[in-house]
Amino acid sequence: MKVLSLIALMLIPYFSLTAQGDKNLVSEDFKMVDARVSANLPQAADLSKLQNARPLSELNKNDRAEAYPFLTEDGLRLYFTQEVDGGAHIMLAERPDTESPFGAAVAQSFNVKNADTQSCWLSSDELTLFFTTRVERKHTLYKATRDDITENFGTPIVIDLGRDDLGQFSSPSLSPDGKQLYLHQFAEGARTLVFDWVAEHKYEYKEALRFTDEMQKVTPGQLSADGLSYYSIDRKTGQLYILNRATLDDAFQFQKKIALGANFHQVAIRGNWMLLTYSTGKKWADNDLYIADWE
Repeated sequence: MKVLSLIALMLIPYFSLTAQGDKNLVSEDFKMVDARVSANLPQAADLSKLQNARPLSELNKNDRAEAYPFLTEDGLRLYFTQEVDGGAHIMLAERPDTESPFGAAVAQSFNVKNADTQSCWLSSDELTLFFTTRVERKHTLYKATRDDITENFGTPIVIDLGRDDLGQFSSPSLSPDGKQLYLHQFAEGARTLVFDWVAEHKYEYKEALRFTDEMQKVTPGQLSADGLSYYSIDRKTGQLYILNRATLDDAFQFQKKIALGANFHQVAIRGNWMLLTYSTGKKWADNDLYIADWE
């Protein structure tokens, strides 16, 4: 499947990988498509496992951050965080079909006033939403619902996580039955936390998700739509870690890892697509979004 923008992009001639100073060209094997060829783009080796990878140039802005992507299962609606007026808001960009570029992004009505609204997850029917906010260093998890996908979400409700020592967290994911909640915690070494449902709007901490002893720095990941796989990138090694289980009641087991290359993080996989955040530098504004075909 080709995931190519038809607007505001031009096809770059395919080159063998060359690295000379600030020049990073793109290998023919990876069919990189973008109007820019610069040191800010991933090297071809960084895209060795991605099919038809491209930056979302129709959404990425040079002077602001785009991060925390969430794609609906049909591939037509992309929720993501964008820096707006010095704060972070969740935006929605849509496209008519999967071979078209995304249209202009629109700020969502559920963004919380005077807070950075940073990451979100939607149920498969797109009627239930969980999202995180940040005010200074305090992070909060919210839930909102709606009756139809053509409607705005209702008033968000704070989720009680049962403890006050979680610090900063992001990237919620829920199992299809809503009984298991996964959050990324920005602690030393970073980790993925698992919570169990105990009552309406309340979850209780259970454990930290175990990847392997080799994984050095867990980045914000995502649970698959069926709840049977979990994906996260090791920021130190640039490898995508995949955990699997047979049923929702089973513990996750390490399945495999795939080398993606440096500077990718915040992976989101839905349907036939993989969304990633790519950092071109060390500042928040240096984050851009990429999309690729998924196996």
